[in-house]
Amino acid sequence: MVVTGAYHTAGLRNGQPGLSDQEIKKLPSVDVQKTLMPYSYYRLSSRSGYGAGNKAPAYYGLLWQAFQAGEADYAARSYLSRLAAWQRGHGNMVSSAEVIEAVRLAFSLAGLHGDQIPALRDLRDAAVTCMGHGNFGEIAQAVADTEIGTAIGSLPQGISRTSIQNDFYHQLDSLNLRRYCTVTAEDLHLDLREKLTVKSEKSAFLDRERSFFLHRLRVLGVSFVNWQKVQQEKATWAEHWVLRWTPEAEIEIVEAQLKGDTILQAASFQMKEAVEQGESIAGVAKVIEESFLCGMPETVSYATAALQKIAVEAAAVEEIAATVHSLSLVIQYGNIRKIPSEALAPVFGQLFLRACLLLPGSCVCDDNASRAIIEGVGLLNEAALHHDFLPEERWLQVLEEIADRDDLNTKVSGYAAAILLERGKMSNEELERKVGRRLSKGIPADLGAGWFEGLSMKNRYALITRMGLWESLDHYLDTLDDEEFKRALLFLRRAFADFTAREKSDIAENLGELWQLNPQQVSEAVNAPLSDEAQEMLDGLDDFDFGDI
Repeated sequence: MVVTGAYHTAGLRNGQPGLSDQEIKKLPSVDVQKTLMPYSYYRLSSRSGYGAGNKAPAYYGLLWQAFQAGEADYAARSYLSRLAAWQRGHGNMVSSAEVIEAVRLAFSLAGLHGDQIPALRDLRDAAVTCMGHGNFGEIAQAVADTEIGTAIGSLPQGISRTSIQNDFYHQLDSLNLRRYCTVTAEDLHLDLREKLTVKSEKSAFLDRERSFFLHRLRVLGVSFVNWQKVQQEKATWAEHWVLRWTPEAEIEIVEAQLKGDTILQAASFQMKEAVEQGESIAGVAKVIEESFLCGMPETVSYATAALQKIAVEAAAVEEIAATVHSLSLVIQYGNIRKIPSEALAPVFGQLFLRACLLLPGSCVCDDNASRAIIEGVGLLNEAALHHDFLPEERWLQVLEEIADRDDLNTKVSGYAAAILLERGKMSNEELERKVGRRLSKGIPADLGAGWFEGLSMKNRYALITRMGLWESLDHYLDTLDDEEFKRALLFLRRAFADFTAREKSDIAENLGELWQLNPQQVSEAVNAPLSDEAQEMLDGLDDFDFGDI
């Protein structure tokens, strides 16, 4: 007798005789390493894509338990009880009466089909009716958990494992992480700084080694780890992880064996493959960032060399800015991870200078493209603030050029002026001159309002406290005729859309002083609901015809 899968029956039925012992000995052979791996109910189910899978392995497990216990209705009662328990455990109310009625209904449905014991379809229909109130969506997750389940097999001690599994469990024990291998999500907070109150070097840097290990698992896509990016830039020494052992985690680790014999080797292969397939400098810079997080200096060197080769061809300022931002983070937290980052400084400075050269030309764009440019300018400015070795004077010259030129996108020009103002590189007199020039009668209304929108994107408090700015804006609006005012209003409305009620109130008080009115009354009027007529006029601005202006 031969027990085999259906795919192999064609070979058994073709009439060819089997190989003899002598013929088998003559076949070429190679040395192999065998391993056993546990399977999960999900992997055995048809939902995972397994063609010969069982549609409800956990339910049929209940049927087996019923057979062993000699209780015919055990599976039916257990199925509906577990559904109710899952619902209650996730905050959904299911009463005992509903469970009892579901059991009765299931047996009644079985009787209608001529059966003594409810089948799976009878149990599900009864659950939908009595627990889901006629809606399968209410119990869909509970049904999946009860029918498919989360059980996973296990291997006895001493049974052959793959080398990467052995490495994984060895590191779990070495790093004191074994207790986090539970189905319940557990929080793990790490402090990467050296602990001076412990005696051994291993204990002093335990959290740092844990971080390296967990990041390598994350790079490999192992679902056991989940990195929570909370205030990462403000505290580079702190990390927050959520660890939860899922039925798939073991299988994901075994599948990583194709990339290396250890977690470190597999992660290194994964990132080198990403570098070779990377077509953008931002993608390669991301690999460098991941290498630092994983504590892999060799991969950092490899990716840095690849980045230098393709950096000379980079032409998009947005991409260069994203790359500069990634490298900036790496250099900032490189010291805390004790990985040398000096090799990044040359390519980092090269990219920053290239961005300075390309940025003015990239600012000749429309409003849609200006969003990405403004984001890039913000990232480049952060890098200049965080790293003293970057040429700050060169960066300030670029910002001044963008703020002064009239042939660039006015929103970007306003944003550049806002950065100069925030960094204390623009006096009140210079600000008033720029406002007077940008918000003048000769400038189209949309350009003037667009510049003011860019100016208001940073450090609003500094703008609110400058009365000269609001005097200039007030004078500018007074010079516009009705049609020009409507056009300017459309863009100014967008500029003030993100201002808080408090900020709008402060601006209204400034205007009240200019108009010699009660500031409090002006503030209340600004924040009061619009009349129907005013709201209708504002809603119509989006369809306003600017062709004749």
